[in-house]
Amino acid sequence: MKRFSCSKAGYKVKANTGVKTYSKIDIRTGCGAFVQFDVGEDGLWTVTKHVKVHNHELCALDKSHLLRSHRRLGDNQLLYLKDLKKSSVALADDIRFLKHQSGGSPLIGFTNRDAYNSLASDTLKRLDRTDSNSLMEIFGKRQSTESDFFFDFEVDC
Repeated sequence: MKRFSCSKAGYKVKANTGVKTYSKIDIRTGCGAFVQFDVGEDGLWTVTKHVKVHNHELCALDKSHLLRSHRRLGDNQLLYLKDLKKSSVALADDIRFLKHQSGGSPLIGFTNRDAYNSLASDTLKRLDRTDSNSLMEIFGKRQSTESDFFFDFEVDC
């Protein structure tokens, strides 16, 4: 069984931790809307319960493109951004061009932060131990030849 609740379900637990310099906006309204799926013996997921009534206004249509569930950086878009980055074009300019090409921010399908995160995670996936070992060798050579250069590192398991 799996149950998906509204993002505004329940209430935020407010712990008394003293004086705060700021406070986050509390968006929880105790909404009871949810959908529940059960898995049958044949492996099929079936909707068994569904409460559609929300106790709050839903997201405005002109803001729905900002919801995480409505955002996705497509493979073609990611490949395009990577190619332009290899060509030394600034990522902000790449994103601006894609927005212009698609007809504006709501139609592009992702935010600037999504693009930066996708490219960063892609770079991390491509790194392996040989990259870090090569970097330590380069830094070691620089440290032996340059008196004002220093580096230190920690090796984990």
